[in-house]
Amino acid sequence: MKLKKTMKKGISLVMTLALMFTLLLNVGVLEPKAAGFTMKIAGITVNATDESGVVYYKNGDAGSFTGTADSYNAKLEWGASGVTLTLDGLNMGYGGSNHIDCDNAIDMTIVLIGENKMYQGQTYMGMLAAFNCIDMPSANLTITGKGSLNLVCDNQTFVSYYDEGGVIGVNSLYITDEAKVNINVPKITSGSDNYGVRSVLGVNLDSKASLDINLGSTQSSGLEYIGIKSNTTSSQVKIAGESKLSITMGASTSGKIGIECYDFDATTSGNVSIDLGPNNGGTYGIKTNDFDVTDSSINITVGGTGANTSYGVLCEQSISLAGNASLKTTMKGGNWPNGIKSNGDLTMTGAASLDVNIESINNYAIGVELYDIAMSGNTVINVETDDPGQSSYGIFKTDSDITMSDNAKIIVALGDGTVESKGIVVKSLTMSGNSSVDVTSGNGPDGSYGISTTELSQISSNAVVTSTAGESTTESVAIRNMVAWEINGGQLEAISPAKAFNVAPTLATDKIFEVKAGADASSATVQTTTQKEEATTYTDNSYVLIRGLQPVDEVEVTDIDDIKHGETPDAAASSTTTGVSSDIPLTWAPTGSAVGGTEYTATMVITPEEGYAFTADTKVYVDGTAATATLQDDGTLKATVKKTAEKLNLVSVEGPNGELVVDNGTALENMRLPGTVGIKTEDGNLDQVDVRWNLSNVNYNSSSKEEQVLTITGTAILPSYVDPVNVSLDVNITVRVKAASTTEATTEATTEAPTTTGTEATTQAPGSGSMTDTEAPTTATTAATTEAPDNSDANVKTGDNAPLAMLFVLMLLAGIGMVVVSKKKETI
Repeated sequence: MKLKKTMKKGISLVMTLALMFTLLLNVGVLEPKAAGFTMKIAGITVNATDESGVVYYKNGDAGSFTGTADSYNAKLEWGASGVTLTLDGLNMGYGGSNHIDCDNAIDMTIVLIGENKMYQGQTYMGMLAAFNCIDMPSANLTITGKGSLNLVCDNQTFVSYYDEGGVIGVNSLYITDEAKVNINVPKITSGSDNYGVRSVLGVNLDSKASLDINLGSTQSSGLEYIGIKSNTTSSQVKIAGESKLSITMGASTSGKIGIECYDFDATTSGNVSIDLGPNNGGTYGIKTNDFDVTDSSINITVGGTGANTSYGVLCEQSISLAGNASLKTTMKGGNWPNGIKSNGDLTMTGAASLDVNIESINNYAIGVELYDIAMSGNTVINVETDDPGQSSYGIFKTDSDITMSDNAKIIVALGDGTVESKGIVVKSLTMSGNSSVDVTSGNGPDGSYGISTTELSQISSNAVVTSTAGESTTESVAIRNMVAWEINGGQLEAISPAKAFNVAPTLATDKIFEVKAGADASSATVQTTTQKEEATTYTDNSYVLIRGLQPVDEVEVTDIDDIKHGETPDAAASSTTTGVSSDIPLTWAPTGSAVGGTEYTATMVITPEEGYAFTADTKVYVDGTAATATLQDDGTLKATVKKTAEKLNLVSVEGPNGELVVDNGTALENMRLPGTVGIKTEDGNLDQVDVRWNLSNVNYNSSSKEEQVLTITGTAILPSYVDPVNVSLDVNITVRVKAASTTEATTEATTEAPTTTGTEATTQAPGSGSMTDTEAPTTATTAATTEAPDNSDANVKTGDNAPLAMLFVLMLLAGIGMVVVSKKKETI
C-alpha cells in the first residue's frame, strides 16, 4: 500500500514539474495559433518611450502576455488568416516599423469599439523598413463597427519605403458600418514614395463609413505622393451608402495625386472631398480610367504654381454624372490647369451638375476638354475662369459634338486673356427642348469669340443660344467660323462690339441660317420654303437676333363625334393645341349617310398658326389615339383617322299574334309560315325583317286525322346596322291542324259530291290554313292571311237550297219505311 501511495506521489510530482516547465517556455513570445482565431484588445496602452524593450504582442489575447522583443517595435504581429481583431480603447504609441503586421494573412476583420489610436513617431533615418501603421499586403482588410481608428505618423522621414505600402498597405480595404478611419501624417521631411492607402484591388466605403486622409507637406521631389493608390486594371475606389472620403495634401516640390485607380464610382449619397495644396509638378485630383457618379457629391480643389499641367479629373475613358450628382473642380494657379479632361464622352442625366472654376492662370487654361457631351434633364455645366496669362477655353474639343435636350444648360464665363479667350470650340451643337447656352468671352488683345463650330448646328423647340464677345479689338466675334446653323423654333442671339458673325456660308440649305455678307455680317437672312424666320441686325452689325418658328411637337384633335347610323359624319373637328388653327375641316369616305357597322376614313388638313411650324416628326392624336400624319409642302399636316359607325341597338323582336289554322294533312313545308317579323330599335322605328323557321324539330304527324297544335320556333335575321345587344332573336308561332270532319267522310262515300258555290272563307291563312285571330299585330307584325282553297272545311251558307235538302231527306226516310213494311208482310 505504501509503495502504491509513493508511486502516486511521484507521478503527481513529475506531472507538476512538466506543467511548470511548459508554462516557463510560454512566457514572453507565443507561438502562432491556427488560422481563424479571434484576438481581443481592450483598454490596452502600449507605449515605448525609448529604444529599450517595449511591449510586444504576438498572437496574444487581450492583455494576457507581456514581455520584451525587438527594439523600436510596439506591434501586433501574426501569420494567420481569417483573423478578427476587436479594438476597444487601444492606444499604441512611439513604436518603430509596423504596428499591425500580418504578412501571410488572406482575410482580416478589425472591429472598432470606441476610440482607438496607433501612433508612429520614428525619426530614425537609417532603417530600411516601412513605417506603416497597418501592413498586410496580401490581406483583404475589413474595418467595421461604430468606433474609430486614428493612425498618426508624426515627424516621419517617410511613410513607406519603395513598394512596401502606405500608412495602410493591403490587398483590398473595405470600411463599413459607420466605422471611422483617420490617417494623419503632419509632415514628411524627405524619403521615398508616400501613400495614405496603398491597395492592390481598391478601397470600398459603405454604410456611412468615413476615411479621412491628411498628408502634410513634403520635400521629396520626383517621387509619388498619393492619397489612395490602387491602379491595377481590376482596382476600384467606390464610395456609397452616405459614406465620406476626405483627402487633404500639403505643399510638395513634385506633383501629387489625390486618388489613382482604374475605376472610380460614387453612388447613393457618397461624398468625396479632395484638397491638394500647392505643388511644383503635375497634379491630379482623381486619375482614373472610368468615372461614374450617381446621387453623390465630388469636390476637388487643386492648388499649384508649378510648370506642369494640373487636372481636377483626368479620365482615360467615359465620365457619367447621373441623378443628383455634383462634380466641382477648383483649379488654383498653375501653367496649364484643366478642370476636366477625358479621352471619352461625358453623359449627364437627371439633375447632375458640373462646375469648373479656374483661378490665377499663368498660361493656358481649359475648363472642360472632352469628346462628345450629351446632356438631358435639368443638367448644368458651369465654367468660369479668371484672367489667364495667355488664353482660356471654356469647353474645347474641335471634334466634339454637344447634344442638349430638356432643360439642360451650359454657362461659360471667361476672364480677360493676354492673347484670346474662347467660350465653346466644338464640331457641332445640337439643342432641343428648353435647353440653353450662354457664353461670355473675355477681352483679349487678339480678340475673343463666344462659339465656334465647324459643322451643322441645330437649335430647335425652345432652345436658346446667347453668345457675347468681349470688348477688345475688331477681332471679337460672337459666333466664329459659323458654317451652318438650323434655326427651327429656337433662338440664336449674338452680341459683339465688333462683329456678330464671321461666317463662310458653304452649307446653306433649307432651314439653314446664312450670313450672306461674309465677315461684315451686314445682313442676315434665312432661306427656307416652309418657314418664316426673322433676323434683325442692330448697331453696326454688332447685334443679330434670329428667331425661328416655334415647332409644334404634337397636335391634339378633338370634337369628332361618334358616327351614328343614318346620320352624316361631322364636317369639321377642332384643336386647342397652342400654335394650331382651331378649325380643322374633315372629308369622309365613303360619303353620304352613315350605315351602322361600316368603317369610315376621315382626312383632315391641320394648319399652323402664325409663328409656329410643323415638322416631319410632329405627331397627331385624335381624342388621345395616334393618327397617321404627313407634312405637306405648304407646311400643313394631312392626317387620317378611321371610325366605325355605331350600330342601332335592338329593343325587341315581335313574333306573329294569334295562331295559324291549317287543314288536316297539310305538309309542314306547305303551311305558309310568315316570312317576316317585326323589330323595334332604339331610335323608336319599327321595321320588318326576315325570319328563318326551324322545322327540323317540330313534332308533327301529317297522316293523323286528329287535331294537332304545333309550336314552331324561328330566328329573326337582323340587318348589319342593328346590334342585338342582349335581346333574344327567337320568335314562336302556334299552328293548329284541324281534325278530319264527318262531312268529309260522307263526301268521300258519295258517287257525286254536291258542289258548293259562292262559298267564302271566314278567316284567312297561308297555305291550307287560316289565322283564327284576325286582329292585326299591334307592332305591325305580319297578319299572315291568304284565301282558303275550294276544298277547305269552312262553314257554308245554305241560303235558298234549304227546302231542297229537306225534301231529299223526307224522300229517303219514306223509302226506308216502305222497305220495312214489305219485309214484315213476307214474314207473315
